[in-house]
Amino acid sequence: MFTDEYRRNHIYILTAIILTALLLRTWGIWNAEHTDEYNEVFEALRVCSGHLNYSRWLKRLFLYILAFEYGIYYLVGWIFNVFSSPMDFASQIVRDMTPLFFIGRLTNALLGSASVVLLYQIGKRVSGPACGLVAALFFAFTGVHIVSSHLVNVDVPMCFLLLLSLLFIVRVYQLGGQTKDYILASLFAGLAIQAKLPAVVILAPFFLSHIFLYYKEREGVSIKFIDKKVILAAVFLILGFILGNPAVVIKPLAFVKSGMGMSTLREGSSVYDFEINGWLFYLRSLIRDMGLGVFVLSLFGIVLTVIKEKKEYLILLSFILFYYPLMASENKLVFSRYMIPLIPFLDLMAAGFLLWLASKFRSLRSTWAIPAIALILVSFTFYPILRYELSLTGQNTRYVARDWIEQNIPKDSKILLQTGRSINSDAPPIAESRQNLEEKINRINKYLQSTPGTFDVCGIVDKNAMVFYDLMLKNVPEITYNITSTEFYRNIKDYRYYVQNGYQYAIIKSDSQDFYRSPKRKMSNPKLFNFYDQLARHAKLIKEFKPDTYHRGERFRIYAFQ
Repeated sequence: MFTDEYRRNHIYILTAIILTALLLRTWGIWNAEHTDEYNEVFEALRVCSGHLNYSRWLKRLFLYILAFEYGIYYLVGWIFNVFSSPMDFASQIVRDMTPLFFIGRLTNALLGSASVVLLYQIGKRVSGPACGLVAALFFAFTGVHIVSSHLVNVDVPMCFLLLLSLLFIVRVYQLGGQTKDYILASLFAGLAIQAKLPAVVILAPFFLSHIFLYYKEREGVSIKFIDKKVILAAVFLILGFILGNPAVVIKPLAFVKSGMGMSTLREGSSVYDFEINGWLFYLRSLIRDMGLGVFVLSLFGIVLTVIKEKKEYLILLSFILFYYPLMASENKLVFSRYMIPLIPFLDLMAAGFLLWLASKFRSLRSTWAIPAIALILVSFTFYPILRYELSLTGQNTRYVARDWIEQNIPKDSKILLQTGRSINSDAPPIAESRQNLEEKINRINKYLQSTPGTFDVCGIVDKNAMVFYDLMLKNVPEITYNITSTEFYRNIKDYRYYVQNGYQYAIIKSDSQDFYRSPKRKMSNPKLFNFYDQLARHAKLIKEFKPDTYHRGERFRIYAFQ
């Protein structure tokens, strides 16, 4: 599709796309922040300590990667006398986990950038170098993938492994079903599924690729639908899944039992008391994160695939047709990042249609016509991406608020803090007093003695996690506060209770207060409505922290009870 002159330069264009993708995904990772990161980092530390979590069986692969990296970090620190022993490492890390978060974020930034390279390779195999370049450009400027690549999460590694598997799935059909392609496609599919369960949809393209190969190869030849290569594929699929979490082999019955009860994991997972239409939510998310132009082009690409029936694109389409309904049917756990695995498939559809369009119009065959159109299409995402990157220039509002609190609120003050039950992962990270920690440790131990499982709904805090709290207790900083957590919304009491029991300050999320003070919530959740409303009416607002151009984060309000 491109001229010979353009083909000679395409390596430079690809390099520019990759470097841009890398820059967009690494800039500001030191100031990125998300509450879910704590789940992955704490679980990785558990693996480092030699304790596997038999309450959580899926989404484990990335934890082992992190644990390995943390081990390397400790070893380097030990060589240079930064850490004298594993316990010294733990004692230092427990109060400042910044290096661990940075390592995880950098890993995802690199995997996210590598995914752009993989998409180029897939596009090149599906429809030539031009398709690969355009699809890679589209994906390089995908907003939700850029944001997630800044964070410690499983969505980016899952996408990377899915694309690795897809590359070999396409090769299965195109290269006559070589044994190594079956094995590698299956192995990476198994790893992707262990990275995150929705990756199981990759089996649809795999199956279709085998079907197409079967009917192509059997013309004039007698071949078996299920042969040695298919059996090997099944074996390596299982092997990949086990490699992603070896604990499956250690306690297989517990794994099976856990899988049979997976539906219970959704209980209480929604923060707000309403449901979301997943079909519309994800449609809006795709338009926002891909850009309207690229998204519309991908729809035309799907239509063209149905009409032309090109096998490689039908293989891609099978993933789209299974994945979107699977995710959109959910109405509680609905997040934009759940579309990350789908977007590369849509980008390939969009690139394919754009190149087909160029083949029909002579004016689009010039050297720079397609690149110019592709840049115009991705320009829909430039402004939100620029805003995001700028917002990572300064500290997150959590830390801005923490610094102000430590300078302006006397230590040992009695504070109501809106955060989680076991770990503060979303509020200003002010330190709990020794008494707070002792009470929390006693409460957790008492709970674990009487109740099987874990203290938290995420399945992280069990008896093996108590070493974290013990280390916190041994490393109490100078400035601490008498903190009571709201346990998200489960432990919020009447305003008068806090006044009568000597609470001095409340640190809450502004968005939560505004949400629950709405007239609609007065009927559906009167308890939370009354608390937030009375707090606004009777307490004194002494400070509010807001995100701005150079600072990301949530809005926090600090009230003085009176």
